[in-house]
Amino acid sequence: MLTLKYPIASEIVAPAVDGITIDPLEAAARSQLRRALTRDIAQASNDCMDIDRAMKNPASVFDTPEALSASTELTAKQKLAILLQWKDQLLQLQAADDEGMRRSEGAAGVTTDVLGRVTSALSRIDADAKRTSQFR
Repeated sequence: MLTLKYPIASEIVAPAVDGITIDPLEAAARSQLRRALTRDIAQASNDCMDIDRAMKNPASVFDTPEALSASTELTAKQKLAILLQWKDQLLQLQAADDEGMRRSEGAAGVTTDVLGRVTSALSRIDADAKRTSQFR
């Protein structure tokens, strides 16, 4: 079970990066998930999947967020960390689109669609993990 300890929210200052402000608690959770994933990778080498590549570019390993979510080769923590990375990348693309660096109208729409699907997958996996931890 992943236990998160947060300082008082007022003590955390989350600077805006490229105009995007990240909730301090979410930033702390992301950081802890990434550290846990790194630890998991160090403990067990997974020959079937290139987790490093998935963390750098999730779309290069998984066709859809649903495919990542359905993967039996990853732990729930790994899935959450990769989905958070995917979400970060999509938010950066969306910010670039908003600043006028549009690739095309169609690409911007796809980014929004995939971002929604990544967010839904994150919610499902998080809810499943919480439900599973209640019964342990």
